[in-house]
Amino acid sequence: MIAKRVNCSPEEIIFTSSGSEANNLALRCYTNSENKAHFILADPTSHKSVIKNNYYWSLEVDSNGVINLKSLESKLANTHNIQSYKIVSVCGANNEIGTIQPIKEISKLCHKHDIIFHVDAVQLIADKKIDVKELGIDLMSVSGSKIGCPSGIGFLYVKKGISVTPLIQGEQEKSMRGGTENIPYILGLSKAVELLNYSKSNHLKSLRDYFINKLLILPNTYLIGANGNDRLSNNINICFHGIEAESLLSYLNLYEIYASGGSACNSKNLEASHVLKAIRLPEDDLHSCIRFSLNEDSTVDELEEAFEVIQRFVIRQNFYNGGDAS
Repeated sequence: MIAKRVNCSPEEIIFTSSGSEANNLALRCYTNSENKAHFILADPTSHKSVIKNNYYWSLEVDSNGVINLKSLESKLANTHNIQSYKIVSVCGANNEIGTIQPIKEISKLCHKHDIIFHVDAVQLIADKKIDVKELGIDLMSVSGSKIGCPSGIGFLYVKKGISVTPLIQGEQEKSMRGGTENIPYILGLSKAVELLNYSKSNHLKSLRDYFINKLLILPNTYLIGANGNDRLSNNINICFHGIEAESLLSYLNLYEIYASGGSACNSKNLEASHVLKAIRLPEDDLHSCIRFSLNEDSTVDELEEAFEVIQRFVIRQNFYNGGDAS
């Protein structure tokens, strides 16, 4: 079912314990080479499992986190750099700011210059139907935890003809991932992929845009990330200029409204988000952004209730800060 859903053969799927492991499996053979001229050219808004690899060089992104295609083309076409870049890795859809990358366009540029193309689709697969052949993806990481499975299962799609270096030696998974397979979790992942329902994305988008428009009425607020179809259907990230995100989050918790000041992976880290830094958000706003995530059970009434709570806090804080309290 998994192979059928992403349009590949079962032999091209390697099961892993997580999306992070899948990312490392995809990239490790390009980071442990004795020839240090082999570099990963990666999206700077990527997950830490990508950007913490050795020999990582950053792609250029705009203020929404979208890859600059002209800059990418220039890097890949530069004869002085082409020997360095063996693989391009992008975060298909960013969990913090919701931005979806132009996968097909990036793929065309990579293959034009014979560069392997890796996509971290951990967030994307829950939001968009993925056909690896149509999109021209060579390597793709997926985590079951984002589509209804327990943590502890994921997979890496490896296009036939592409080589990866095992992280764990053994005979399992075509000798690409040692250790007895977690069959119950693999079956669960297969069922979760089967149950993916992209027809509900339009409903989520309408709720998302409704809530965004409500929040942007408030003083000193602006949207972080892309708009419309270039954004995850369930993602909202708003900057409340002049307000500490932790203060607003604590206030929301009192009303059992749960949001986040960054990614779930870094929820206990007080350091400013590397994603917000990558899109060159003003330093004063790095700790003023709140991420709201919706699901198919979210309702307009719930959003209205959340807005009233947020509005009270924002107006009060702006008054204390000497700003517009209207």
